[in-house]
Amino acid sequence: MAEQHQINLSFAPPLEARVDQFFVTMGMGVNAYSLKQERREILCWLNAKSDAELALMGLARPDIPAFVFRDLFGH
Repeated sequence: MAEQHQINLSFAPPLEARVDQFFVTMGMGVNAYSLKQERREILCWLNAKSDAELALMGLARPDIPAFVFRDLFGH
């Protein structure tokens, strides 16, 4: 039987702070924890990209949270 490894990807503190600040600007009534958990993989994937790679996508690092949650908040 093949050994399975669980990967625990955690946010780097700067990304976590950017995501939290994004939700603060959205106001009350948002369950940020569950939303962050649902989109953790894409947040980490984008955050792992270089600034040059993000620029090719039309993004800057501070724009990652708004981009990931744009369908919910129209950003």
